[in-house]
Amino acid sequence: MSNNTSQARQAVEAIQGEEGDFPCTHAEAQLVVRCGITVDALTEMIDRHKVVSFDVFDTFLARKTAQPTGVFSYMERVSKVAGFCALRVKAEALARQQFSSPQKP
Repeated sequence: MSNNTSQARQAVEAIQGEEGDFPCTHAEAQLVVRCGITVDALTEMIDRHKVVSFDVFDTFLARKTAQPTGVFSYMERVSKVAGFCALRVKAEALARQQFSSPQKP
């Protein structure tokens, strides 16, 4: 059993307590283990914003490009917005710098 799976099971047991009366799924437990927040807390954070963005590439969606920036190049061609790819790459770099997130490999 992987360490994350073990931690998730422990989180489920801790949340459910002895009675087992809290309906906590494995996915909800993984959220607690990996992010340190509950589904209710995440829902509250989402509800406080008009726009919420999730990075779903390579997790839920597969891309047919060799590099992530290939998607931006495709969007530039389809949308006919000149310079979209370069602007999108720059925006991500600025966001990572502002929020102190390390560069993706």
